[in-house]
Amino acid sequence: MRKLVKILPIVLSLFTTNSFGQTDKNLIFNFQTDTLKVESSDKDVAEPELYFPMATRIDSNRCIGLSLFRNRWYSEHLRAMNEPILYNGVQQKKVFRFTWLRTFHNPIIIRIENKNDSISLFYKMTNGDGEYEPGKIIIDKRKQLTINDWNKFIQLVIFCNFWTTMPCEEFLVGLDGSRWILEGATDKYYQLIDEWSPDEGAYYDCCNFLIELTDLEFEENEKY
Repeated sequence: MRKLVKILPIVLSLFTTNSFGQTDKNLIFNFQTDTLKVESSDKDVAEPELYFPMATRIDSNRCIGLSLFRNRWYSEHLRAMNEPILYNGVQQKKVFRFTWLRTFHNPIIIRIENKNDSISLFYKMTNGDGEYEPGKIIIDKRKQLTINDWNKFIQLVIFCNFWTTMPCEEFLVGLDGSRWILEGATDKYYQLIDEWSPDEGAYYDCCNFLIELTDLEFEENEKY
């Protein structure tokens, strides 16, 4: 397993954040107050059970959401794993979900939840392939974590600028590889990052921390 890069301890209060890593100055998707202007060729498409917001422009420099193609693709895998939709604003807890879709290996989701400082980790795997059929669930486990685990993860969330990464251009895509999709949600806020095959850096470390919290084991060629 790749070792995490050590970072200096971050005192969350110094960043005026709550334990979710969110601030009043970097709100991404505020379900109660934001009016989002959709500027997408897919904006007239209405489909049930899409797990992500459609490609949406918040302002001239900030966008959130996925194209219809990627939304359908990722949603098919999450649906096969009986996962909840996170962006609909009904969460009564703080949730992050990492969806890991590898071209030649089994799809995996890892979800970490904080409900009144009770921390739970859920992880699932199907017998499908990340770019093909989603398959059926073959691993479905839950693990209790500590508040210290949660705080370490939130430090990595802040360190990778999760809440302020909102490019309006498409992310880099290769022929093979994997999708590393990270969502964060509460009853008010939602954010989404989708990257192709990161192998180092702060975003990799953030998602990899969740992988290492599970009891899953991988060969070197399966970690991509």
